[in-house]
Amino acid sequence: MRDAALGEGDTTESIEPGMGEVFVRSAVKRRVVLSGHGDAARAEYVFCKQRGCSVPFSDCHACRHVVSFPETEGDARTVVCQLASPKGADLAERTVLAERTFACVEGDTPFAALQSLFVDEAVTGVPVVDEAGRPVGMLERSDFLRGCASERRRDGRAELVARDLMRPVPYTLREDAPLATVVGLLTNPEIEHVPIVSSNGKITGLFSACDALRWLAQETGYPVAR
Repeated sequence: MRDAALGEGDTTESIEPGMGEVFVRSAVKRRVVLSGHGDAARAEYVFCKQRGCSVPFSDCHACRHVVSFPETEGDARTVVCQLASPKGADLAERTVLAERTFACVEGDTPFAALQSLFVDEAVTGVPVVDEAGRPVGMLERSDFLRGCASERRRDGRAELVARDLMRPVPYTLREDAPLATVVGLLTNPEIEHVPIVSSNGKITGLFSACDALRWLAQETGYPVAR
């Protein structure tokens, strides 16, 4: 979706950073929430290093810190901002590592929709959220397969919904949590994904073991596949 005034690929006047100023690049994230009625609610947002929280992507077009909206391949949009604090660069490096688009489901999402996600879309895990977008559970692909194979559920798969198969969310992390913290959590074999939440508890990202490996490859100089 392009903004009529300042769309993807348009730029503001280039600004040279002064003493203590840095340019930071942030990924535009897309959240898709599936409901039990088959509706899909979509939202685009960016982690704002100036505010320290996620904001709607539309807010960036009027922000004085935004320098450009660089053109990128496919739908991987980014925003470049100029900040006075070098701390913003560290946050940018962390937020760009997680998947740009991730799916969530509500508790009453039916089995058929879950099957489409895990089989057709090759999704490996989805947070289960309440009506406010706060995570209440985590449904991994292994949980889905385990539920399918259960003898007592085999004849009633069509009646299963997400809350029947999910596990409680053991951990969530704030958007400004150190990268080392989330990587440390993922060393637990019981944890495959860690939901990332804003200050109001709403989910804004999903960090996986694959994301951690991508970071390790980047740190050691290997090209990072998206």
